[in-house]
Amino acid sequence: MSRKNILAVIALVAVVAVGGLALSGAAQGRDALALRVNDAIGEPGGIVAVVVRTYASRPVGQGQICLVAGGGAAARSINVVDTPFESLVDSVVFATRRDVISSASVDTTGQGQAILLQFSSKSGTINSADGPLGVLYFKLRSDLRPGQVFGLSLDLKNTALFDPAGKLVAVEPRNGELEVRADRDAYKLEVDTHKVRPGGLEQAGIESFEPFAIGSGQIAVLYDEEIAARRVKVKMSRKQGSRRFRVNRSVPGRLLVTFNSPRNDLNLVPGSLISLKIPTRSDVPLGTRSRIEIDPAESFLLDPAGNALLVEFKGRNFRFRETESDDDSDTDADTDGDSDVDSDGDTDADTDGDSDEDSDGDTDADEDTDADSDVDSDEDTDTDGDSDDDSDGDSDGDTDSESDSS
Repeated sequence: MSRKNILAVIALVAVVAVGGLALSGAAQGRDALALRVNDAIGEPGGIVAVVVRTYASRPVGQGQICLVAGGGAAARSINVVDTPFESLVDSVVFATRRDVISSASVDTTGQGQAILLQFSSKSGTINSADGPLGVLYFKLRSDLRPGQVFGLSLDLKNTALFDPAGKLVAVEPRNGELEVRADRDAYKLEVDTHKVRPGGLEQAGIESFEPFAIGSGQIAVLYDEEIAARRVKVKMSRKQGSRRFRVNRSVPGRLLVTFNSPRNDLNLVPGSLISLKIPTRSDVPLGTRSRIEIDPAESFLLDPAGNALLVEFKGRNFRFRETESDDDSDTDADTDGDSDVDSDGDTDADTDGDSDEDSDGDTDADEDTDADSDVDSDEDTDTDGDSDDDSDGDSDGDTDSESDSS
């Protein structure tokens, strides 16, 4: 970290520490950015990933996030241990320009373990695409027992985000939990849904909760086609790892998503592996409950070696509700100043700050951050995993499958 960035971080810490209570109040309110700590799962002595994400692509230039692990939720456990982490392993903060300088630390207090993640981006492109803002990797204590639950809460008095111009970004906290599982338990994939008004956009996700490498797989998503006004949009974000995917829509009410990971790194950042955007019909009766589920008979995950992973699939209902007051000046149900049904500042139907209807930071319509129109991230226009413009799978620039230039 440069001297300039060290001084910036010291100044930021001083502001937060001295003016914590005032900052906490100022960082909430109208059009606040939802800052969520995802639920996490891990086994005793294993690696767990704590993901902090947002639901809107509001660019951030610098800031810090303070989490507290432990405390009240641990009282529901079967053991008296009230702090979950043995050590901090790594941390990552995401920006479109990949110029982030960040650091993380852990301190044990009377309230649990306080984790401070500090970051800055010269380009101001942190959180310029919705999804994970950052992820922290920890080794869990080996003396934890399956069934223990720990709170993962945001400490707003020591959390502050600033946009590229240095203006404080209002934050709405959404806390999570850490669950300890047995080492032979199945991994969990679960549908995440939200309340939606008739005619609004239901944004559902197929969520994972712990980091394990996926080489390839297939997920069959079942939904009620009667509530959909138009075609359901399916995305897989590059923030969760390299991916290529196809969607089969041949059966009404079923989305069959098949995928592979060219670098075998899919899901090393857990979270929303598959995102669904369902434009709903305006004539759906208020109070209607609709279910999205995963068909286990047609769904599977394979590790990088091609072995089947033991996975438990769970679905979820969502409910149609009336438009709620959101304290802004438009007539929709989100918390920004436009007239669409998402939570960003543009007029399309996705949740980032551009108008190409995907959730990355470029201007094409595929889910990556390169400038081409395929579904990989190697900045060429073919379908292999290297960075030259052919389809032979090597990087020598010719059209055969040997690593030479002849």
